Amino acid sequence: MKLAGKKDGLWSLAIVLSEYIGISLWLIMASNGLPFGIRNDESFGFFIHSRNLFQFNFFRSSGLTDESYSPVAAAHPFVYTHAGNFQRFFTWLMYALGARSVESQIVVFTFTIGLISVILTHRFFSKVTNSLFSGLVCTLLITNYLMYEQWQFDTFRGWWGFCFFASLLLVHGWQKFGNRKAFQALFILNFALIAYGELAWALYLNVVSAVYAALIYKSSRRTLFKIWSLQVVGSCLSVGILLGQLSAYMGFKNALKDGYYTFIARDFYSNTLGLEQLYKFYSEHNVLFLHAIFHGNGYLNFGDFVRSFLVYNFQVYTPAWYIVIFTFVLGWIFASKKDSLKVPAFLRPFENWLPALALGGLFLFIFSLVGSAIIGMKAPFDAKIATVAAIALGFCMWKVAPKNLPKTTLLPVTAFLFLISFLILTQYKAFHQDHAPFWTFVSETWGSIWLFRFVTLSAVGISVHVIHKGIGEFLSPEHQAQLKNLRPFFISSFAGYAATYLVFPAFIHYNYLNVCLPLAIFGLSPLLALPFYILFFYVRRMILGLKQNAKLLSSLAVLSAIVVLVFGATYWLKLQWEYLKLFPIDYYGFLTKLEQPPFHGAGIISNEYPAPVAIKSGRWAYYDWTMTRRSFEIDENGYKSEMPYDQIWAADAKSNPEYLYPPYFVYILYKDFNWIFHLYDFENGQLLNKDGGASMQGIVKKALAGGTGFPRDEVVDIDKSPFDHWAIVKLDWDFPPILKPLGKSNHVWSVGMQPIGEKKTVEVIRIKTNQETLSKEKSSVPLQESLTGASLFVTLRMCENCDNVEITADGQKTTLDLFSKSMDYKNVVFNNPGDHVRLLVKNAKQGRIAEVEYSYFQQRQAPEGKSLVRIYSIAANGERSLLVESRGSKTIKLPAGNYRRILASVIPISETQNSEFEYFSLPVAVK
Repeated sequence: MKLAGKKDGLWSLAIVLSEYIGISLWLIMASNGLPFGIRNDESFGFFIHSRNLFQFNFFRSSGLTDESYSPVAAAHPFVYTHAGNFQRFFTWLMYALGARSVESQIVVFTFTIGLISVILTHRFFSKVTNSLFSGLVCTLLITNYLMYEQWQFDTFRGWWGFCFFASLLLVHGWQKFGNRKAFQALFILNFALIAYGELAWALYLNVVSAVYAALIYKSSRRTLFKIWSLQVVGSCLSVGILLGQLSAYMGFKNALKDGYYTFIARDFYSNTLGLEQLYKFYSEHNVLFLHAIFHGNGYLNFGDFVRSFLVYNFQVYTPAWYIVIFTFVLGWIFASKKDSLKVPAFLRPFENWLPALALGGLFLFIFSLVGSAIIGMKAPFDAKIATVAAIALGFCMWKVAPKNLPKTTLLPVTAFLFLISFLILTQYKAFHQDHAPFWTFVSETWGSIWLFRFVTLSAVGISVHVIHKGIGEFLSPEHQAQLKNLRPFFISSFAGYAATYLVFPAFIHYNYLNVCLPLAIFGLSPLLALPFYILFFYVRRMILGLKQNAKLLSSLAVLSAIVVLVFGATYWLKLQWEYLKLFPIDYYGFLTKLEQPPFHGAGIISNEYPAPVAIKSGRWAYYDWTMTRRSFEIDENGYKSEMPYDQIWAADAKSNPEYLYPPYFVYILYKDFNWIFHLYDFENGQLLNKDGGASMQGIVKKALAGGTGFPRDEVVDIDKSPFDHWAIVKLDWDFPPILKPLGKSNHVWSVGMQPIGEKKTVEVIRIKTNQETLSKEKSSVPLQESLTGASLFVTLRMCENCDNVEITADGQKTTLDLFSKSMDYKNVVFNNPGDHVRLLVKNAKQGRIAEVEYSYFQQRQAPEGKSLVRIYSIAANGERSLLVESRGSKTIKLPAGNYRRILASVIPISETQNSEFEYFSLPVAVK
C-alpha cells in the first residue's frame, strides 16, 4: 500500500485543507466574527498596534510597539519594549490594505497565515513520514480546539505553527539548496524574523532547529556549523535592531536596564528589586509594564518540570486517553526494539523467572484497572503492595506461565506490562487532582468507567500482540523507517521545551501553559496520531489474515481494535466539544454592545486586558483589577482610590484628568486551564463557585443590591446565563462633600487599636490626621499612639483571615468586622468638635441669631446645594435635643425657650449628594 505518492499526498492535503477551512469558517460564524476561546485578546492588541503605526508618528516611538489606546495624539507613544514587531508588521499591512476592523483582520489572517501553516505542517510530516500519517497529524491538530485551532484566529500566536514548520523545512532543505545564496538569505531572514518577535518563543524554536539539525546532519560537521552560524546571524541581527530601537527611544543604558528588569520581574523576581523602582522607571519613560511579577525559582526542580510537561500537554486529553496514547507508543517502541533487547548480564541467572514475571505484570495491570485509577485518580490500594502481590501471584501460578514463548518476546512484554501498570497507578501524582470532576464527568457521559477499562484492556492486548509478532508483521520496512524518522523530531522538540523552561520557568507557566498556548503541542502531535496509525495497519493486517484463515481470537482482536479506533475518534471529538463549551468561541461576543450608545465614545476601565473594550467603545480604556472591589480611602481631601497610573497606557496619563473618572467598568470572568476547574459544575453546566462569577464581584454585587451610600454604581447590563461571565457597570463619581478644617488644630488624638478574635490579623493601610501621618512601621496592631489634627482617619483592609478590631479615639470606641473575601477598605473617621464648625450667637431685634461658619469642599468642584445646619440644645446631663434646622442658610433664628447651652452641626450637601458625616461645633453658652 503506497502512502507517499504525489497523488496520495495531494488527496491527503486536500482533505486536511477542507477540514481546516470548514472548521474555521464554522467557528468564525458561530462567534459572529470574533472568535475568542481561552484568549484572543492579542488580536485586538495587534489591531491597535497596527493602527497606531499607521496613524501616528513612527519615529516618536522609534518603530516600537505603541500600546496607547487613545485616539488623541497627546497620548502617544506609550511603548511595549519586550519584543520586536515582526508579527505586528503583518497586521499593519492588513490595516494598510483595508482590513480596518479586528473581525476582518482575523478572517484574513486565518485564511492566509493560518492556512499556510497547515500546508507547511502537512508538507513536513509528508516529507518525514508519509501522506497518511501527515493527514492524521494535521487532522488531530485542526480538531484540537484547546491546544491548536482556537489559536489559529490569534493574529500573534497563529504564527507559531507557521514559524515552527517553516524552520524545520528549511533545515531539511539545506541538503538540497544549502549552497544557494538565495536559500542562505532566506534561512537568515527566517530566524531573524523569529527573533524579532517574542524572545521565549525564539529561544524555543532556535533550540529545536539547532538540535534537529544536529541529529539529521550529525555526519557532516561542516553543514551543521553553517546552519548554526546562520541561525546566530539571523537572531543577532534582530536583537541588534531591537536594541537599536530601544536605545533610540530611551538611551542605551536604559535599554539594557529595561531588558534586565523585564527578565528578572517575569521569571526571577526578588524583593531586592523594589516594585516602586520598577514602576518609576517605566513610568518615566512611557513604557508599558504589566503586573506580571513571578518567582520562577519555585519551578526550577525536576518534579515541577515533569508535571508541567505532563499536566499541560497530556492531562488536557484526560488521563484515560493519556494511558491509551502511551500504551501504543510503548508498544511501538518495544516492538521495534524487540530483537535488540537483551537481559542484563547480572540478571541472566534469573532468566527462567521471566514467565512468572510476565504473569506478575499481567496481574498488576489487572489490579490497576480496579477503582478509578484508569481515569486519573488514586487507586484504592498501595501501588507498592500491589506490585509485590502481583509478582508473588505470578510465581504462585508459575505452572500456567507461558514458558514456551521466546525470551525475545517475554522480556519486552514483561517490561511493557509493568510500565503501563506503573503509569496507571502513578498518574494521579503527575496530574492535578482538582481537575478530577471533569474526568469523572467525561467518563460518565460515556455510560460507565467499564468502557474505559475495556478500551485500555484492548489497547494493551493489541500492543502485546504487536510486540509478540514484531512490528514487521504489521508495518512494512518502509513504514517502519518513516516512523523512525520522527525520533530526531521528538528529541529536538523536547530539548527546545526543556531549554525554554529552564530560562523562562515562570513566564512559560503563566503565559503559555496556563492558557494552553501552543508550545510543545507541535512536537507532541505525532504521538496523538500514533495510536490511530498503528490501529489502522493492525486492523488492515488482521482482516487480511482472516480472509486466509478465520479464527475466533483473530476475529475478537479485529473487533476490539475497531472498537478502540471508533471509540478513540468519537472520544476525541466529544472532548473537544466539552472544551468548546467550557471556553466558548464567542466568549467576547458581548463586546459588540459597546459599539452602541451610551457606551460608544466613552472611556472604560476593565479587570482584563483593555484592548478589546477600547476598540469596541472607540475611546480609551485601561486595566485595573482592583476595581472589582471598588472601595475608597477617606482623608481631608475627600475620597480616593488606588490610581493605577502605571496601568494607564497613555503618554498623557498624569496630565489628562479624563482618565480619573471613567464612565464605565467592564468585568470579564478570567478563565484559564486551571481556573475553570475551580469554577464549573460539569454535571449541571453552570458555575459551581459563584464567587468567581460576575454577579458576585464586590462592585457588581453592591450595585445589584442597591442602597443609598456612596458609590451608587449601576449595573447596566450583565450576563444572565448560568455562566455569569461578564457585567457592565456605570460608575458613580459623584463624591459626597466634606468640610475642611477652619484652621490649624492643636487637638491631640489618643488612638488605640486592639484585635478581637483568635486570628489576631488586622491589616492597617493608614492612620493619619489632616496634619500628621503615622508611619507604617508603627501601624502594627495592637497599638496606642498620639496624633495631632482636626480629623482622625483610620483605613483598614478587609480579608478572609481578619478578625474584628476595636478602635478607640479619645474614649470613643468603634468595633469593626473585617472578615470579607472582597479585600475592601473600611474607613473610620473621627472629627474633633469645633475644628470644622464654629458657632456664634448674637442678640438681634427679632431675637437670638445663630451664625454658623464652615468651609464646604467637594473634590470635583461640585457647587454647594442646601447643606443641612442643625442647632441642638444641651441639657445639664449632656443630652442633646434638636432645637431647629435649616437648609441652605448659615444664619438661623433661635426659638424661644429655657436652654443654657447649644451647639451646631453641619451635614454638607452638594446639588446631588449628601455627605456621609455630620460635623459639630463646640458648645456655646446662651444668655
